This record gives sequence, structure tokens and C-alpha cells, in this order.
Amino acid sequence: MDGAGPDLTDYLRATAKFRRYRFPDRLDQWAERLLINQKEMDGFRELPFLDNAPLQDMPEPRLALPKDGGRPPVPARKILDPCKATAAEIAASVRARLTSPEDIAEACLARAADLAHLNAFISLDADIVRREARTLTARLNRGENLGALAGVPVAPKDIMYVRGLPYTCGTKALPIGVADRDATCVARTRDAGALIFGTAHTHELGYGATGVNPHFGRAGNPASEMHLAGGSSSGSAAAVAAGIVPLSIGTDTGGSLRIPASMCGAVGFKPTHGLLVRDGVMMVAWSLDDVGTMSATVQDAALLFEVLADLPAGCTLLGVPRKPNELTLLRPTNRYFAMAHPEVAALVAEVVDRLGRGGATIVEREIAHMEWAPLAHFMTLFAEATEAHWPKLIQGHAGLGDDIRVRLEIGQFFSAVDYVKAQRLRALLRTSMIAAMADADAIITPTMAPLAPEIGNTGNSIQASAPHSRESAHFSAPYNATGMPAITIPCGIDSRGAPIGLQVAGRPGDDARVLQVAEACEQVIQETGGPGRRSA
Repeated sequence: MDGAGPDLTDYLRATAKFRRYRFPDRLDQWAERLLINQKEMDGFRELPFLDNAPLQDMPEPRLALPKDGGRPPVPARKILDPCKATAAEIAASVRARLTSPEDIAEACLARAADLAHLNAFISLDADIVRREARTLTARLNRGENLGALAGVPVAPKDIMYVRGLPYTCGTKALPIGVADRDATCVARTRDAGALIFGTAHTHELGYGATGVNPHFGRAGNPASEMHLAGGSSSGSAAAVAAGIVPLSIGTDTGGSLRIPASMCGAVGFKPTHGLLVRDGVMMVAWSLDDVGTMSATVQDAALLFEVLADLPAGCTLLGVPRKPNELTLLRPTNRYFAMAHPEVAALVAEVVDRLGRGGATIVEREIAHMEWAPLAHFMTLFAEATEAHWPKLIQGHAGLGDDIRVRLEIGQFFSAVDYVKAQRLRALLRTSMIAAMADADAIITPTMAPLAPEIGNTGNSIQASAPHSRESAHFSAPYNATGMPAITIPCGIDSRGAPIGLQVAGRPGDDARVLQVAEACEQVIQETGGPGRRSA
């Protein structure tokens, strides 16, 4: 193979033999994938500033919440079109008995049928949805308070247990069975009165950025059908952006919520690492995985986050919405805007300029060592994912797609020294990010460096899919590596008609502030002609 010298091939062959991995015919694929990151890995091993750096020590998550104010509740009114209503509007209407869960279920099922070509769901049983709706109505008739998500359709990603529905993780490498319990995150939404609405499409094993699944097909992008939906929470983004459901529960390991949200024009929120319970959710990489939200608005993201975090309703967005003149925002001077596609950089910079003209203080600083953030994430992710799925590999590859198989295989070739060094770098990155923020409320950047790729430009081949996944996650993965909360909101479309996302990130535990800043950005975008809020 071109570029794969004898040192690399000898190392791969010897390591696989030592680990008794019985598929030596895979050597060319391993070398091909590792060569994509070879230059960065060679430089990483020589970084002198890591010699005395502390080991990665992700602190226990502590959520900082506003202490004053009070936002008026969403007014209750009859919902004429549930597919254009926000989750907050639906819940208020159902609690006031102005709209029935059955009417909401029928409207959303009809839209799902009309948009079946989007392939947004792996499992969607209309009879089960109708039965769930009748159960919610019966609870209302008994005088129960359904809770913050009363009657709101929610589609969990199909890598978490959903009682009564198949659990596939988007793969054929697992026996497909019907879950007999809910994951904790699903149970909390059900307890809050949500209408569980199928299971959303996912990249295989939740481990990829394209949304192209060899077993369950490709999820469509409702905003621009010529472009990929992104992944791995592909169905979550497609279902929300298409108005089939207002909310979805997804996961984010390197941008798996924010990448598809950016591509489809939705709001994807990854909370502080460890803040939300992951019981019943398939693991990709234990120190990077987070449960998060997909929604059409920031207010709905906060609503679902509060339920998932078992917080009082409305506590994260207390008070009036923050105005630009109340904000101090960090615009990094290295990497983000310089690396982004010119259309992406220009559109996000325009929003930052609008915020500045509206009174926001925009500070510009370099974030030290950011150029190494993607590699720290890459080495951690591939090592941890391989360990998590090693039994599937050693038992044979049956049921695994080609792209997933090679990604899982190459984690065995990283040494313990490399892994520990990556953890040192993660700790250093978190310190440098927090230091660069100083007195800023949040960091504001593009969500993705490239434009959303067109269908056919990526696929399951290593040469096609690996560079796309790497480039798409350049701006999102650092916040998984550092455990910081981050959210993407739609900020416009490119010249081809595909959405572009703006990302807001903050200190660990500052989830409420990140949501408040994102809502202020959302308001500025809407006031100046950006994507509009759904309303029914």
C-alpha cells in the first residue's frame, strides 16, 4: 500500500498476532485508516509540554443554576398543527386539556408517513404510539398532572433501551430483541408525560458522522435532500428538522448530536460530561459519551434537558431572555474561523458582528494547544471504542459494516503510553479553554469546519468516510475531550441551500448559561432574517 512503510505494516502484523486477533488479511485496511492521522500522531509523541502535564481528571459535574427571576409559563392554547408547534406549546395545551394526546399522535404519525423517505426511524409502530397516547389521556382523565412534557412526542435514538421496541444500535452484529425496560433517560421523559415516538435512526453503533448505515439505509436531510443528514444521531436531527417530532434524545461522543443538527438545521445540545445518566444507553467511549437533546428551539432543548437531569421545570432559563448587551463572548483567534469553509466562517462571523452591534462584548484570544484537540479525542475515542466492542471483533465480524469494523479494529494498535499521553493533553486543553474564557460567558464558533457534504461524496469506504468524519468533528470533539457543555443552533444556509450551525460552549457545569447565551443568539438570528421558530 502507498505510504504504508515496512515499519508500520510490521508493527500492525506483530501487534495483531500478539493480541491473537485472527484476521491478518485486514492489514491493508488498518494501515490505510491509520495513515490518515499518521502525521499528527508522529508529532503528538514528541510534544514536550506534555512531560509534566497532569493526567486527565474529569471533575464531578456540578450544575450552576440561575438564582433569581422567573419566566412566565408558555400560554396554553389549542394546537392547530402539532407538527409546527414547539414542545413547550404542546405540553401547555395538553395540560390545559385544549389538545388531546391522540390528536397529537395522529398528526405526527401522518407526517412521519408522508416523510417516510427520510428514513428517520429504525422502529416506528403506529399502534404502540396510539396506545401510548390513549394511556396519557387516561392519566389526564384521572386528574393526573402529566408533567413538563405532557403529550410531547419524543423519539429516543436507537442505541438506548425503549420498553416494548426493538433495540438494534443500528447494527446486525447484535441479536435484535425487544427491550423490556427503558433507559433512565427514556424513563424520565415517560414519567414527565412524553409520548414515546419510535426509535430514531443512527449511524451503526452510534459511531460515525455521516448517517449512512449499511444495514438500515441512509437517513435523509429534510432541509436539503441533496446533502447528508450527518451522524451519528442522524434520525434525531431528521425527525426534528422535518417537524415529525419536536424532541429527540440522542447521544454525543465527538459531535454526534451537534454535527447532524448543524447539517439539518436543528438545535443539538451536549451537556457537561457525566451530568445525565447513561444507564441503558450503549457505550461508544466511556469518558467521552454524553446523552443530550435534539430540538427545534433552545427553549425546547432546555425543557428536555431539565427533565433528563431531574431538575425543576424552567430552572435553566429563569428570568427574561438574556440580551446581547449582557453578554461577553470569546471568539477564538486560532483554528476555528481560519479552518472553516469560507461560507461557514463568513456566516458565523456575521452573527458575531450582529451580537457586537447589539451591545455584546466580543473578546478575541487564542486558545492554547487547540491544534492538538482533535488528536487527543481521536486517540481516546478509538482506544475506548475498541475496548468496549472487543468481544464483537474477536468473535468474528459478521454483522458489522466495513467502516465500523476497521474503526473498531485499529484501537488495538495504540499503546498505553499513547492513551495516557492523550489524557494528559485533555486535562491541559480543559485548563487552557477555561483560562481563555476568563470573564467571558461562553465561546462562540462555527459548529463544523466543512459545508454539509453532498450525497455520494462520502460512504462506507475508508478513503471517503474517514476524512469527512474527522473534518466534521474538528470543532465539536474538543468539548467531548474536555467535558464542557456545547450547543449548536441554526444560523443560516449556504449557497447550495444546506444549513450552517453556530456553536456555543461554556465551562463545565455552566449548562444553564450556555443555554441562555444560545437563546440570545437564536433571538438575534431570528430578528435579522435567520431560521424562524416553529409555532402553531
